[in-house]
Amino acid sequence: MANRVLMPRALDGNGNIVPGAMAYFYKEGTVSPLTVYSDKAGTVVVPPPLVADSAGNFTAVFTDKVLKLDIRDPETNTSLPGFPSDNWHVTTTDETGAGLVKFTPITGNSATNVQAAIANLTGLWNAVTAYGKSLIAASDAASARTTLGLGAVATRGFLDEDDMASDSATAAPSQQSVKAFVGTEVDGKALGVGQYWQNLNGSRTANISYQNDAGRPIQWMVHGSSGGIAQVSADGSAWVPIATLGAPGSFETAASVTIPPDHFYRTTGGFTNWSELR
Repeated sequence: MANRVLMPRALDGNGNIVPGAMAYFYKEGTVSPLTVYSDKAGTVVVPPPLVADSAGNFTAVFTDKVLKLDIRDPETNTSLPGFPSDNWHVTTTDETGAGLVKFTPITGNSATNVQAAIANLTGLWNAVTAYGKSLIAASDAASARTTLGLGAVATRGFLDEDDMASDSATAAPSQQSVKAFVGTEVDGKALGVGQYWQNLNGSRTANISYQNDAGRPIQWMVHGSSGGIAQVSADGSAWVPIATLGAPGSFETAASVTIPPDHFYRTTGGFTNWSELR
């Protein structure tokens, strides 16, 4: 079965129709005439030249070979623009419509004709979800972010909240709010940052409890030889012993402990020295 030759409309260099244009068929790369047929079975030979009608159109012709095509002006017998042309286009005769237009497959689309290429692309498009199609249809970045459920910047539920009070599990903080939070909640409350040691012998008394009201941890250092107990408490009621301050008249013992915010601390006996990092 022969393939159909894709015959163009005969036009001159100005795009005008050339009635009665003459088409000649040659073997590829030669000037040797090539036999063409008027039927796809390849039984009815078309004698050269094949003549176009008054509208510059040619009747269907078929061949089973690669060919060179030359179309000439009937008055001057000169080739029309673009001719002769080697390796001229043919298509299989079992295709119709857009399937007649052949081309080389490309990466991502293996089709070899327009109809198959359209089918491949349609299949891909039909596989895209409605959500994906709305994202593709977004006219600009702002619209795309809206489709994705993002805020003005490319994060979901962006927050500029210095104290992180909302405690969101999905929203991202701004750089400024992170810096502010770290400065206030971490650096501003870390033990030893911005604090200094103070001798509080003159303002502390044994058997009286004191509460850490600094809003951050402090360090308590006490030593003595009274045999009293250094104690801490979370509520001022239940006391935890930390150390015994030596033995009366024999030796001194020192104790150092971190006191969390709002916790209580005291000694049950006298002391020699009481210092706090606060």
